Amino acid sequence: MNGKHLHVRCMAHILNLIMQDGLKEIDASVTRVRNTVRYVRSSPARTLKFKQCCAYVKVECTKTLCLDIATRWNSTYLLLDTTQNFEKAFDKFHIFYDGFSAYLCFHLCEDCSSAGPLESDDWVNVKNMIKFLTRFYELTKNISDWLREEKIPISVEEEWEYLEELELDLENNGSTTSIVDV
Repeated sequence: MNGKHLHVRCMAHILNLIMQDGLKEIDASVTRVRNTVRYVRSSPARTLKFKQCCAYVKVECTKTLCLDIATRWNSTYLLLDTTQNFEKAFDKFHIFYDGFSAYLCFHLCEDCSSAGPLESDDWVNVKNMIKFLTRFYELTKNISDWLREEKIPISVEEEWEYLEELELDLENNGSTTSIVDV
């Protein structure tokens, strides 16, 4: 073959595939968050009402709600990370905008299912997933910077130690899911 058919995957691509697989664990929560953000962003009137709701419940976050690209886990991370700051506003938005609750209950997703409204378990899932994904988001940025010739040193051992610590933390909190399989 003389190396003509050799394909070496990029470390960032492999990380993307791993993270996409991990996000499937909370797919229902991600879908509900995505639909909720899509509803707010789908019209200027809704966005304005949402800003008023944020002021009413005293949300101090200045970030803008963003939608993700479903095939890029890091954009899903940013969606979840930003949206968590607006939890109180989303919990009260039905007061400010008629039709919000009905939309969430009856709107059909791409797979023709109804995601439904955000529930307290969804917020717990989002916060736990953000805690988990933050380190990988930083690692992905470091890999991308390194690949752009900035050569930021990447310590695989340090990342592995972090995963082991995270797994211990999850075990102490009652999780039976393993992050590190040796």
